[in-house]
Amino acid sequence: AVDEASAAEPGGESRPQRPLWVRVELRLPRCTALPADLSLSASRSVVAFSASGYTPVELLLPCPVDPDAWTAEFCPAVHTLRLTAPPAPVVDAAVEAALSGPDPGSKPWLLRQALSDDGGAASPDARAAKVGTAATTTATAPSGADEEFPEDRFIRKDLLSQHLLDQKEEARRRNADKERERRAREEAEAAEEEKRLAREEAERQQRARATREMVVEVIQREADEERAVGGAESDADRPDDDDDEDEEAEYEAWRVRELKRLKRDREERDAADAERRETLRRRALTDEERAAEDAELAKKGLKVFSKEKRKWKFMQKYHHKGAFYMDEDSLKDPNDVRLRAADGATGEDLFDKSALPTVKQVRKFGFRSQSKWTHLVAEDTSTRDNPFYQDKALRAKYTSRMAGVKDDLNV
Repeated sequence: AVDEASAAEPGGESRPQRPLWVRVELRLPRCTALPADLSLSASRSVVAFSASGYTPVELLLPCPVDPDAWTAEFCPAVHTLRLTAPPAPVVDAAVEAALSGPDPGSKPWLLRQALSDDGGAASPDARAAKVGTAATTTATAPSGADEEFPEDRFIRKDLLSQHLLDQKEEARRRNADKERERRAREEAEAAEEEKRLAREEAERQQRARATREMVVEVIQREADEERAVGGAESDADRPDDDDDEDEEAEYEAWRVRELKRLKRDREERDAADAERRETLRRRALTDEERAAEDAELAKKGLKVFSKEKRKWKFMQKYHHKGAFYMDEDSLKDPNDVRLRAADGATGEDLFDKSALPTVKQVRKFGFRSQSKWTHLVAEDTSTRDNPFYQDKALRAKYTSRMAGVKDDLNV
């Protein structure tokens, strides 16, 4: 609603129409009754609304209203909450002029501020007088600590600016409160930490005192035991420090040990030299001489190294007899168990697997992951489709350059 009487100024100058009342409508979809946690705040220039399931809303009113005259009405049919309040009465002519005048910062507002002394509305006669005397008079602005700039005067009279300043001041107060709470919390934590450190130090000192008392008790008990046995001290726990009692006997024992070590080292060197000379001598013999010597050694029952290899059975497992504890010095008995043949057939290898069907000629018949390969003898490794076998000229050229080949390799 608009006040028609305020739509025109004396003198015929029009100004913005001032409302008779202000209505705020908040639409709440799917709401037939007001929420239980509804929070509604309506002041002179701001309306704030919040509830679960809805976005919080904060509205700035177009003009100040009477905060004590707010009325609320909820319409379930249209899901709307209506708030109504009349405008606040204007008690200050300057505020009324600021509300009814042009927009702050616009060119008309700047012209009005230039023609006005106090920032309010000026009559046409006063404006004409102001314009007529502006060329002959020079206005001196007030100076000193009480000087008020035009922007400060505008901010003091503008409601939106005052609201923003109040919000900033409230934010500063909240930050100051948070800082005080943080400092108080840190001081409390520091005091608690000091108490904890003091408590730990007291416990450590108590443990040290108890340890000293235990040491004193043990020493006192040992002294009592020594007095009980007549003061005789036992040498069982003392270290052996009688090195200087018989130096000549100790020196003689060391001398004997050193001579034995030197003799053992010399015998080992002599044995190594004799074995090396014997190896060189055997290498210088002919095959007939070496065979005759081996036969002579075999008659004497000495060990003869033979290169003959026993024939293994089909798919026989291989067992190594080992290389440890096989020195010739320790193998003096010809019946020593370490001289037994380790390549003999045992267990499943005692049977002739070559007589079995081909499908059963595997390591573990019936088990999975069996390899289909047995040995190279049973496999044909020649590849007749190889290009090397197709080109006879290339094969003949390659064969002619092979050393020690006399016969034709073409098969």
